[in-house]
Amino acid sequence: MTPPFPAALNDAIFPPRTPSGRVIRRTHPVRSIHELVALIARGQIVHPTASGVPMLVRDDITLIPITDLPPLPLGLIWCAAHDNARIQALAQTARSLRRRSDQLAGGTDRSAFRR
Repeated sequence: MTPPFPAALNDAIFPPRTPSGRVIRRTHPVRSIHELVALIARGQIVHPTASGVPMLVRDDITLIPITDLPPLPLGLIWCAAHDNARIQALAQTARSLRRRSDQLAGGTDRSAFRR
């Protein structure tokens, strides 16, 4: 079955290996977030995920935070044809937060969210 997402995104959502390099057997093909949630709720799979996903806040699903994973790199993307002042304000806020985070961590500004 062809994944519904580009390969890199599919691997980010459904990791092919553990951090130590062991292959993770993918037993159930998942074509959407709704299928993922249904499989979790039926007890057929466990899945590492972001803790702030509203559709995962359910009585029949338990979320246990994993606190020792490396940060997940994220970024903003938008359609260039729809660029506007609100999008630019959001991007500038993200840049500012990143610089502040880098300064607090003692790192250097890596110019995240470059255009």
